[in-house]
Amino acid sequence: MAFTRAATPPGPITDLFDKLHDLHLHAGEPSSRTLARGTAITYTTVAAAFRGPKVPPWGTVELLVEAMGGNVEEYRELWKAARRAELDLPAQVPVPDSPSQPSHAHRREEDENPPEVAASSITGATFLTLTDPPGKIGTAPVLALLDHYLQALGPGHPANLTARAAVANWQGNAGDIAGATAAFAELLTDQIRILGPYQPQTLGARRNLAHWKGEAGDAAGAAAALDQLLTDQTRILGPDHPDTLATRNNLAWWKGQSGDAAGAAAALAELIPDRTRILGPDHPDTLATRNNLAWWKGRAGDAAGAAAAVDQLLTDQTRILGPDHPQTLGGHRNLAHWKGRAGDAAGAAAALDQLLTDQTRILGPDHPEVLITRNNLAWWKGEAGDITGAAAAFAELLTDQIRILGPDHPQTLGARRNLAHWKGEAGDAAGAAAALDQLLTDQTRILSPDHPQTLGTRDDLAYWEERRQHDG
Repeated sequence: MAFTRAATPPGPITDLFDKLHDLHLHAGEPSSRTLARGTAITYTTVAAAFRGPKVPPWGTVELLVEAMGGNVEEYRELWKAARRAELDLPAQVPVPDSPSQPSHAHRREEDENPPEVAASSITGATFLTLTDPPGKIGTAPVLALLDHYLQALGPGHPANLTARAAVANWQGNAGDIAGATAAFAELLTDQIRILGPYQPQTLGARRNLAHWKGEAGDAAGAAAALDQLLTDQTRILGPDHPDTLATRNNLAWWKGQSGDAAGAAAALAELIPDRTRILGPDHPDTLATRNNLAWWKGRAGDAAGAAAAVDQLLTDQTRILGPDHPQTLGGHRNLAHWKGRAGDAAGAAAALDQLLTDQTRILGPDHPEVLITRNNLAWWKGEAGDITGAAAAFAELLTDQIRILGPDHPQTLGARRNLAHWKGEAGDAAGAAAALDQLLTDQTRILSPDHPQTLGTRDDLAYWEERRQHDG
C-alpha cells in the first residue's frame, strides 16, 4: 500500500521524496509495520519519513533505503541536497494533508496507560470513535467535536485536559504529527498554569510532547526535552519509578536517532542493570532494553558486539517467549544481520537457516517473509564460500517467486540479478551476462531506464561481459 504524501517544493526536496516513493513501490510496497520490524524505526517514523514535507533525518533514510534494497550512497547525496534546500526555505509549520496508516514493541515506550477520554467531556460514542483504527475517519470530525466540549466546559477544565491529551495522541497516530506536536505544546502550557509544573499529568504531557517532536523529525529536540524531564522525574518520582525508567529508555532512543549511537548504547547499558534489579531479568521491558542496546551497539560500529548481545538475548527469548514468538524470530533475523555485518558470513547463513526452518513451519512456504529469508540465506551462503549452493538456491527461489509474486515483481527481478551474480562467480561469466541482458530488457520496461536497479544491472552486465571476453 502506498504511503500518503504532503506537497513539497519543487527541486531537491521533491526529488528525494520522488525517489523514496519510487523505491518503496519497486520494493513491493511493504507496510509501515513491516519496515519498522526490519529497521528499528517505529511505524509512525516510517510513515512520517515518506509523508514529508519535512526532510527526515539521514539515519532514518539510510535504514529505510537499506531495508528496501536501494543504493545508500545515491540516497545520501539526494538527502544532502534536499537538506540544504530545506535550510534555505522560509520557516513554516508543515501540516500533513491526510492521515496515514496506523512499533515494534522494542523501539520506544509511550505512555503505558494513556489517558482515557472523560465521560463528562466527551460522550461514550466519541470514545469509541477514538478507538477506531487511525485513518478510518478523518481527524477533522474528532477535533470539531472536541472543540464543542471545550467551549461547554472551558479548555482549562480538568476533564477536558485529559480529553485534549487523548485526542492529541490519537491525532498523531492518525498521521497528523505536526498537529499532535502543536496540540501537546499548547496543552502543556495550560497544564503548567492550572495543575502546576510537577503534577503527573503535566509530566506526562512533557513526555508526549517529546515523543511527537521526535516523530516530527526533531530527534535532537526530543532528546533535549527528555533529558530535562528525566531530571525532574528522578527528583519527584525517584530513580526507580517506572516512568523514570521509561524516560531513560526513550532518551537513549532519540539520542541515537539524533546521530549519537554510541551515547545511546552507553545509556542503555546503564539502564539494563536497573531494569533487571527492579523488574527482573525476564520482564518484557528488560528484554526490550537488551534488544535496543544490541541495535545501537551495532549502529555505533561494534557489529561483533551487537551479534554477541543478540545471541545471548535470543537464548533468553527462546526460553521465555518460546521459539515461535515473533520477537524470537526477529532475534534470529537480527543475529544474521549483525553476524554478516561483522564479517561472519557462515554464522549469518546458519542463523538464517534456523530462521527459515521455523518460518516455514509457522508461516508456510509461500509466505512473503519466508521468501525474503530464502533470498538472504542464499546470498550469505555464497558469501560464506558455497557459490554453487548460492546459485542453486537462487534458481529454486526464482521459480517460486515467479509462481507466487509474478515475473514482474521487484523481488523476482532482484532474485534474477542475484542468480546472475552467483552464476558468474561460479565461473559461468557468459551465462551471467546472458541472464543480465534479459533482465535489463525487463527492468527497462517495468522500472524505467534510469531506475537505480536498472542502472545497477547495466553496470553488472558490463562487468560480466568484460569477464566473458577476458575468459574467452
